[in-house]
Amino acid sequence: MVLEVHLIGSIKGYTSFIERCALQCSFLFEAGTASNDEDNNSGGVRMQGKEVETKAAAAADMTDKWYVADGEVNGMTQLCVQGTCGRVWDHPIDVHYATSEIMGWPHLKIQVWGREVDGRGEGSRPVFCGYGFCHCPPPGRGHEIDVVIWRPRGENLRERIVSFFFNERRRLNNEDIYWSNDGVVRHFCDVEACSVGLVHICLDVIVARH
Repeated sequence: MVLEVHLIGSIKGYTSFIERCALQCSFLFEAGTASNDEDNNSGGVRMQGKEVETKAAAAADMTDKWYVADGEVNGMTQLCVQGTCGRVWDHPIDVHYATSEIMGWPHLKIQVWGREVDGRGEGSRPVFCGYGFCHCPPPGRGHEIDVVIWRPRGENLRERIVSFFFNERRRLNNEDIYWSNDGVVRHFCDVEACSVGLVHICLDVIVARH
């Protein structure tokens, strides 16, 4: 049996961020289990030039494999500034997977970045805001997902003061060790983190069997 999984929706926008600069969101869908690390660096094995049913059926005996049949598993929204309509991205999501196993259900990794204009108005620089993660919901329509965005706190008072006044945000030294490829959060207890805002996602998950 081959399953086709369609993820259709949008990254709607964000709320509760303390940053006053324009923000944008980079995202990455991943699927498959940890046994397929080499194949899932881009969210699954991409198929091109053939029908989904033909390719997926040929690989039906290769368990725990997810194939990207169509769509973009990673991307970035436009910059958004607070306006009369709120903080709106409305970036479309349209990803089509084919798989022979349900293990390794897709999940979503997020990073939020800002663009800060310097005091003289001569340019801007990227400002890291935080990380986010969520599992894709089960099949259904109209899922509303609020992804909590967080970032590591400074290890001491000096680092926290620098972060507050100069926007020097701390990041993870090695982002890969905190999420395994099957979406399991690891070693998070070793990190002192703070919540910085919410990213809002609307998603339809449609599953077809062949």
